[in-house]
Amino acid sequence: MHTKRGGPISALIVGTIFTVVGGSVAYFFGWPMIVEAKASQSWPSTSGKITVSKVESHRGKESTTMYAPHIEYVFEVDGVRHTGSQVWVSGGGSSSSPAGARNVVARYPVGKEAEVFYDPAAPGVCALEPGTTWTSYMPFGIGMLFLVIGVILAGTVVLKLAVGAAVIGAAATGAIGNAAIPTNETFEPTNGQPRPGPNEDDGIGIS
Repeated sequence: MHTKRGGPISALIVGTIFTVVGGSVAYFFGWPMIVEAKASQSWPSTSGKITVSKVESHRGKESTTMYAPHIEYVFEVDGVRHTGSQVWVSGGGSSSSPAGARNVVARYPVGKEAEVFYDPAAPGVCALEPGTTWTSYMPFGIGMLFLVIGVILAGTVVLKLAVGAAVIGAAATGAIGNAAIPTNETFEPTNGQPRPGPNEDDGIGIS
């Protein structure tokens, strides 16, 4: 017996995978990124210096050239020297237009003194611009999208199975009930003539 391709079993498996993967990405990766980006707004800061500032490019999908700023800076916390490269806590991504990357490079030229925000528990985790950006929510959003699609796929299959089972159960119960309905007539096993039921008058009077 072969399982029909694209049938309910396949939909249930795919839905379950989407639900597990999407939920894991949102909970274990996306949500901590948002929490960290929000927490960075209360991080302490110190003075740092920009050591590298340039626009980098690479080939993206369909051979599209993508541009991103590459910034590096140094700073000290409690006499310990640290190096950072994050402009934003969650990263900035890349774009097919170089304008955004050029603006960032213009804000942070080499040699400029810049305020650096750092995690007091781990100063190596740092950024020039604390807080959330659109990239802070991207992993969480993608994970939730997969989760919702998975729940819809798997939930639809489970709902159909539950409705089918309920219909079959109701039909079976009705069939058993109809078979159990008593009649008012019984038949003698010898001649097949009906014998009065228990609620019928047998013609014998009682004085």
